[in-house]
Amino acid sequence: MVSVRRAALPAPRRAAHRARSAGSGTPRRALVHFALAGVLTVVLIAVAGAFVSRTAAEGQALDGARRLNGVLARTVVEPHLRDGLLTGDPAALAAMRDAARLLTGGPVQRMKLWTADGRVVYSDDERLIGRQYPLGLDEAEVLVTGEAAAEISDLSRAENDLEHDLGTLLEVYRPVHTPSGQVLLFETYMPLSSVAARTSAIWLQFLPITIGALVLLQLVQFPLAVRLARQTARARRERELMLHRSLAASDAERRRIAADLHDGVVQDLAATSMALAGSAIEADQAGNRAESGRLHLAADSVRSAIRSLRSLVVDIHPPNLRRTGLAAALGDLAETTTARGVMATLVIDDGATRRLSCSAEQFAFRVAQEALRNVVAHAGASAVDVRLGRRPGPDGDVLTLAVNDDGVGFDPAAAVSDDRPHLGLRLLDDLAGDVGGRIEVSSAPGAGTAVTMEVPVS
Repeated sequence: MVSVRRAALPAPRRAAHRARSAGSGTPRRALVHFALAGVLTVVLIAVAGAFVSRTAAEGQALDGARRLNGVLARTVVEPHLRDGLLTGDPAALAAMRDAARLLTGGPVQRMKLWTADGRVVYSDDERLIGRQYPLGLDEAEVLVTGEAAAEISDLSRAENDLEHDLGTLLEVYRPVHTPSGQVLLFETYMPLSSVAARTSAIWLQFLPITIGALVLLQLVQFPLAVRLARQTARARRERELMLHRSLAASDAERRRIAADLHDGVVQDLAATSMALAGSAIEADQAGNRAESGRLHLAADSVRSAIRSLRSLVVDIHPPNLRRTGLAAALGDLAETTTARGVMATLVIDDGATRRLSCSAEQFAFRVAQEALRNVVAHAGASAVDVRLGRRPGPDGDVLTLAVNDDGVGFDPAAAVSDDRPHLGLRLLDDLAGDVGGRIEVSSAPGAGTAVTMEVPVS
């Protein structure tokens, strides 16, 4: 089974390539993102502040309702409370009716007096008098602890059927005592409208400090962000310029070395080969066959050296890559590989080399060059297929290259710790990050090796 040694280009490299290809628009987008993040932060703080202020206002409203309930219980209800209220005595009811008029003429919307078994002994809505409802846990706990409790009324409870038209209310209850010491539950209902007013008051106190501080922070940070974005863009441009200069210098040096070899050593060896061949002919004509054979052998050795040097010149700098394009340069590589004993077949799909960028051409050539070099040096293969193609991609066309040999293959897991046979491809994998490409090497013992490459055409 074929296993993969190196998969797609890692995400950080793809991100780096996208950042480089974005050009000068990247700092502007970064500043827009920074500004939007600041606005979003202010909005989130405003929403959270509104929630916190409402919670605080509700707490303050409940505390205020508890205090008011206590004052009314001591100053109004208990002075008018009679024991006859428990038995429905008209005098006791009349006295409590006077107290109810004092209460409901102010902030209290409704009042109730309960016995411990849940019977309403008095209410300003006299339809409730005599009705019995089960006390809630909080209400029963108030009769035991003697401490007041408050909550927002639950209009779904049966005891609040007659309060639906009053809206949402604050419900407060505490124990009160008749002259004989009988404990009753005193309950008042107050409007919740005060919560909205308190929420606004708290929010208006909170808003200038928090939102103002955030806006000021954004105003202070934005010039710094602009400066940082410009410095980052300038550094990126300088880095790209250095990279282009380095690649240009490397290409110029390789071209110079190739030219020196071709015009110097190769020409000198060619002249030597011709001279040896001429001397061999002269020795043969003079009847000195032994000397002629040695000279022919030396001439053949020199010609073999010339072929090796010419192959080396093609490896160092392909003369056809700039002049006639990628297809011709790959043809030179295939011929060189065949000359070294591995039958190379080259297939180039129609339109594959149309309008290729310089970086895509160079990258594809280097991958093919390194893959074929490994085939000759390490694969033990008799044949290798090279296919150059093109396919649509999400961001434009993609140039594809596949190099498949019938060699001995290798174990990818074991090869990870050995950098020597595939160091060139690993270096090309690093180069792939600069051009937005991808290299994948698949192999298994006895199954040959497949090297595939993808790179954007532009």
